[in-house]
This record gives sequence, structure tokens and C-alpha cells, in this order.
Amino acid sequence: MSVPSALLLTGASGFVGSRFLARVSAGETLLPPGVHIHALSRSAPNRMPSRHPGGVTFHACDLTDADATQRTLLSLSPAPTGVLHLAGLANPRVAQTHPFHAREANAGATRNLLAGLADRGKPARVLIASTAAVYGKAAALESGYIPEGTRAQAQSAYGWSKRLAERVARACYAPNLEIVIARPYNHAGPGQGLGYVLPDLVSELKEARRDGRPMRTGSLWPERDLLHVDDVLDAYLLLLEKGLHGRTYDISSGNAVPIQTLLEGLVERIGEPIGYEVNDAMTRSGEAIRIAGDATSLRALGWAPRFSLSDILDSVV
Repeated sequence: MSVPSALLLTGASGFVGSRFLARVSAGETLLPPGVHIHALSRSAPNRMPSRHPGGVTFHACDLTDADATQRTLLSLSPAPTGVLHLAGLANPRVAQTHPFHAREANAGATRNLLAGLADRGKPARVLIASTAAVYGKAAALESGYIPEGTRAQAQSAYGWSKRLAERVARACYAPNLEIVIARPYNHAGPGQGLGYVLPDLVSELKEARRDGRPMRTGSLWPERDLLHVDDVLDAYLLLLEKGLHGRTYDISSGNAVPIQTLLEGLVERIGEPIGYEVNDAMTRSGEAIRIAGDATSLRALGWAPRFSLSDILDSVV
């Protein structure tokens, strides 16, 4: 891919989008100096970069609104030739409670974005951030390993909404667009909100210690493939540059870490509660015991995780 004239970042106020902007603010060279960043989301990010030489512009837009999306995309100047589509509903619990909203926020928003970019007619490379949740627990081998290219069998509302978003992307035959799909496994880091395993554990551990009560947890037996958010962002940018049009790439460490190990690491950093209580209501029914991914194609492009489990825990705490 040639150097983009501008980058469109959707979901700019979300976890990963905010982290991207924070790294730009810190002076990291994520993009060539002259590339302008169009940061798009429903609400403004907490911090907009002021040091990026190419400049950053915020655009308020709800991608589930097709007309508003088209108007916003047509107004972008300079025209984005690179797109990081990170917008969507990413919380599985919220998706399970509100499946229609999840479908619109993920598949509907993707449809509107691609339609607007196609109508604009300018060449653009688009990275669609999906999720490994599209595989579903039935996709894993007995060992918990999910080989690259495994058929998606998502049954959760979140996984299904992302499968629909992928189908929308694959059905887009706009000659001016090149589309790459990424399926990241679990990732964590600075700024991640509640509703995900590590922030929830940190919050509950701190509250239990403050209140002098036992810490309540779900099952600590499951094992999950976990990455630092910066490793996932690095993968997105690499795929935007080198990923093959029409291909899907998994982003994973290839290792599964027990939730028990995560909790032990947090206790080392925060302190021990007076005890522990397993709350069955906090355990997702029917979840797979062990899940680990396969990033063979991504690694062939030169990617490898830079951050250790210790780094992830430090950054979350």
C-alpha cells in the first residue's frame, strides 16, 4: 500500500481507538508524519493528539445512521485512502442482552461505512476489526486450539453480529475498495472499561479490599488467549499496509492463560483480599474451558507480540 493521504479511524472514542490516539499523542510514529487522521465516533475522544504533524480532525457521526454516514464521508478532506474500522459494540454481555442493537452497531455500521466509501469513489484500503468470537466454542479442537481457517460457528449474539459484519464486508464488490478482515483474540491494556475480564477483576479486587470482604469471582478455570492492546493495534496497521485484499487474519498469541493466573498476578500487584467467593451468576454458561488461536498468516507478514503477560497486567493495574 502506498502512503495514505489520510487515515479514517472509526470508533475513535472506544477502547482501541482511544489507545491509538493516545499513542499518537505520546509521539509514537504509527503513521508517516504527513498523514492526516480523521477520528470518527459518536462522542469526542477524551484526548485528541496535538503533536501529530499531519493533523487530527474529529468528526461526530453515528455509523448506524446511513444518511449521516454518507454526508460525513463525503465531507472528509483530504480523502482517506486508509481506514481502520474499529467502531462497533464490543461488550459480549451487552450484545447478549440487546442483540438487535449489536447487529446494527456491528453489521449495520459496517454496511453504511462501506457503502459511503464506495459512493465516494476514491481508492481506499479498509481494515475491518472483527473478533475471534465468530468461531464459537464448538470451533475449538479438543485441546482448545483453533487453527487458522476454521469455519466460524458463533452462537452468541456478539459473535453472530460480527459474523454478519464480515459477510457484509465480503459482499462488498466496490472496485475502489480493498478490504482486509482481522479477528483478534482477547486483548487488554490501558483505558479498557468494565465488562471485560481484567478490568472486572481489578475493580472487584480493589472494592473487596476496600470493603474488607471476600472477592467475588466467576469460574477461574477457563483459559484464554490474551494480548496487549498495542500488539493488536500493531497488527491492524501492518494488515492495513500488507494484508491481502479479501483475506481474513487471526491475531493471537497462540497461548492460553488461566483466569486463575491472571488473578494471581493482580493480587501480587494490588494485594490480597480476605477471601474469595465463586459467584455462579458471574460465570458464562456453556463457555469453552480453553481457547488459543493461530496467527500463522499474520506472523508471516512480520508480526509478533511485543508484550508479555506481566506487561499486560502492569498496564491494566
